[in-house]
Amino acid sequence: MRRSAGNGVLVRAILFAVCTITSLTCQAQQPAAPAPTTAPVSHKPLTVDRIYTEPSLSGQLTRGIAWTPDSKQLSYFETKGAGKEAKTELWVMDVATGQRRVLLSADKLESVLSPDSEKATQATGLGRHASAEYQWAPGGGALLFQGATSLAWFDVKTQVSRPLVSGKDSIADPKISPDGR
Repeated sequence: MRRSAGNGVLVRAILFAVCTITSLTCQAQQPAAPAPTTAPVSHKPLTVDRIYTEPSLSGQLTRGIAWTPDSKQLSYFETKGAGKEAKTELWVMDVATGQRRVLLSADKLESVLSPDSEKATQATGLGRHASAEYQWAPGGGALLFQGATSLAWFDVKTQVSRPLVSGKDSIADPKISPDGR
């Protein structure tokens, strides 16, 4: 059986035509891109003062994000105000509904850990800790708060805290045992 050169050319031409028609059909079915809208943009000069003043150019950072033990809520610190007027509260948000509520008010949070008598030095690398951190107890009924030199246990139901450790030496990496004790 002998192939003719004409058959190969014909097959290629048909394949080319089918691909071209398919490509054009797909492009015709796609909706046209919406016309770009031009919103008025205010161009304020970026100065050194603006870089280092409030509000931050990068927005507000959320600190202390943690899942509750039942994985139905997220807890986090939220700071309102700036400078000496800043007040930090501990909030929880229901993940399914998006509803938020204050778990610890700013006044209650300040009373949980005694203020550090010494000014904390800033560590770098893996040893860096925020000024106050917390962990959920496995059952979700309590929180362990860690300050630079103190630990406090906070009962979520009764809203009562009790100091566990307070001293002059820094505390590194405390953990709650899996049984919650």
